[in-house]
Amino acid sequence: MKISDEVNQKGLLHEIKLHTAVDIGLTFSAMMRLFEGKSKDTLHKEIYSELQSFFNAKTPSDFKGIHSKFCEQVMSKIRLAKKEGNASYGQIAKTLDVVLKVVIYYSHLPNCTEAKRLSKLLNVAMDRKMMDYLRRKYLNDKECQSWPKKVDDVREKKTYDQVQEAVSRYAKEYAKDMHLGELLPSQVEDILWAKVNKKFWSRTPEVIRGEKPNEKP
Repeated sequence: MKISDEVNQKGLLHEIKLHTAVDIGLTFSAMMRLFEGKSKDTLHKEIYSELQSFFNAKTPSDFKGIHSKFCEQVMSKIRLAKKEGNASYGQIAKTLDVVLKVVIYYSHLPNCTEAKRLSKLLNVAMDRKMMDYLRRKYLNDKECQSWPKKVDDVREKKTYDQVQEAVSRYAKEYAKDMHLGELLPSQVEDILWAKVNKKFWSRTPEVIRGEKPNEKP
């Protein structure tokens, strides 16, 4: 086998992995049932084509800029299944957040080293229960009290950013109380989900201890 053929095969395998990870993320996302039937194909195409931009993000600001631009551009392309109109900013953002978690945090793409770095930049895929929990926790925070009740009703980037900032605040407080190091967004998401759904483990899992994802898939 020629070296060029081997390189081409490795490149093809990488693209297949990316394509499959995006598909798994969309299938896993609860948001998909709210969108019209062909929306999955549209979202797959849009997210897949933008992955390299996310992989190239060097700072939280870079990542947020790419994220918000994507959401604003894709909202008009996705129609709701049972309601008139297009998907909201919150719905697109949550769908994207779930897919990026699958691609980067779970699948360790584009590679283990970059996935470890990029995992720190991910957002938490919020749901109604999580938002309600944070709203009740921060009763004196006017921004939190102004949130809509459901992520479906998050219409603006400003509100979405406020929710993510509250998550970061919660993560720091939780890590301090539990004497943990830095918690990754995906770990915070799992902790919040367990709290709001009253799920408890018989022993403290890795995510609660604040361990970083394995370097190898």
